[in-house]
Amino acid sequence: SAPAGSMEDAETPAKRPRTEEPSDAALQTRSLTDWRTECAQDVLIIGAGMAGLTAARVLQNMGHSVTVLEARERAGGRIQTDRTALGAPVDLGCCTIYGTEQNPVAELARALGLSFFRPQDAILTVYDSEIGAALNTSIEDRVEALFDRFSVALARSKEEPPVDDDRSPDKTAAPATAPVGTSAAKPLPQTNDQEDADEPAEQSPNHRSVASVLDDVLRKSPVLLSSQERRALSWMLAQMELQEGDSIDRLSSSIWTDQRAAIFGGPCVSLLEGFEAVIRGLE
Repeated sequence: SAPAGSMEDAETPAKRPRTEEPSDAALQTRSLTDWRTECAQDVLIIGAGMAGLTAARVLQNMGHSVTVLEARERAGGRIQTDRTALGAPVDLGCCTIYGTEQNPVAELARALGLSFFRPQDAILTVYDSEIGAALNTSIEDRVEALFDRFSVALARSKEEPPVDDDRSPDKTAAPATAPVGTSAAKPLPQTNDQEDADEPAEQSPNHRSVASVLDDVLRKSPVLLSSQERRALSWMLAQMELQEGDSIDRLSSSIWTDQRAAIFGGPCVSLLEGFEAVIRGLE
């Protein structure tokens, strides 16, 4: 070994205490904490429906202070579940999750421990309020066939420009949809130039209203609808309007899809506990 005081010993650097460098995780945690302290905001959300409550939950998780205002005495918006009338939860508003794969609503329901079930269309019975009896099966089949043609026409309308007003049928004639009606709130206008009718969706090469597509289908139909068939069709259109949140004369066919489950994949399901259970989980 080298003797004490040798050149080798003189060149050996003195050892300094080692300081630990902060880990990436610590830096990220520190940055997030600093961000929450410096950037947290007071947020006001109007409406305690599904969108409002979900936004409130996300913003709270980000560190913001959130207040939700709701005009009604209950939260949920279009979500409302009756638990007394029939002795079991019955959804009066939204009632279906369209596809369970990668669907955020389905994932939320799973996280809340809710149970899925698949509704059986075969047990649905439609009653005609005018005669107080169940709808005749043959009438229901004819109307469903017409509605199927309507759905096909909607899909095709995305690729076809609408008919210009100059090439439309005589405006003095009542449109084919006039005796049908679109919703429980109001029927379709009886004439094309009715002054107090709601403003229809704007027509352009890439934009047709759903009502205009229905007009075409009914105009080309070889068989005129009976009064009972018109009522049945009105009921089916009302279900469409309920799902989409507007009347068909204001809905655009360019964004229409009747294959909602295909967006996410998986079956269409309902919740055994009712959709209000989702709202309670978000509150």
